[in-house]
Amino acid sequence: MKAVPANKKKSLGKLPTEVRNKMGFMKKGGNVKKKAVKKAFKAHMMYDKKTGKAVKAPTMAKHLALKKKGYGHTKPRKK
Repeated sequence: MKAVPANKKKSLGKLPTEVRNKMGFMKKGGNVKKKAVKKAFKAHMMYDKKTGKAVKAPTMAKHLALKKKGYGHTKPRKK
């Protein structure tokens, strides 16, 4: 295999970003898009924003039902 002079090598900057990322080369400050990883659901408490009532959401279905009713993840502060 012939050695290619440094001035004749192709620049990585001309390659599409996706290709550079897959090859492990990236320009400083570039973004890498990662595939979304589906995480396992963890049971947690949800709070009614008006009354402060706490309810445990053991399943995703219960979580979504509570979310529809206006429950959130943060505990309201007492005034």
